[in-house]
Amino acid sequence: MRAHDKAWVVTVLMGLGHLRAAHPLRGLTHEDVVIYGSRRTTPGSEYGIWRRLRRVYYASSKAGAIPVVGKALVAVLLAVQRISPYYPKTDQSRPTLVVKFLKRLIQKRGLCSSLRDKLATAPYPVVHTFYATAVAMDILEPQAPGPRQDQYLLICDADFNRVWVPEDPKTSRIRYLAP
Repeated sequence: MRAHDKAWVVTVLMGLGHLRAAHPLRGLTHEDVVIYGSRRTTPGSEYGIWRRLRRVYYASSKAGAIPVVGKALVAVLLAVQRISPYYPKTDQSRPTLVVKFLKRLIQKRGLCSSLRDKLATAPYPVVHTFYATAVAMDILEPQAPGPRQDQYLLICDADFNRVWVPEDPKTSRIRYLAP
């Protein structure tokens, strides 16, 4: 494989679907698939954020089994993840609370700042299989040294929630790869 055919492939430990989507792309990788949010690839303070996000993610997926409050918790979770119908066509670009929360984690808590630094070490395109790393690079990359890298986000879920898109979609440089 020629050097210009290489890419960074970034995934996260947030369900097997994201890891599974990155697996066939490992032949493209500059180094190896970057499994972000793992203890090996993520510094302490950022690792703590990912660990808490993972706990919430896994706990919410089991919320329905909790006696008495389970149905209410599932209803709240479904409301947060709700995807509005496309037809009739409506402008769904307004950021949701979850989009604003993710932006705050990136800008105020430093989520993915070490990933930005790692990716800046080699000017290859980046293929993400999880929205948070792609959105973070869209926000943080202008602060990184060197040329801007092409950012691709492989949609590996059956649905595509508003949180997969940065706060201002019109200025985003992310290219979406949808199956």
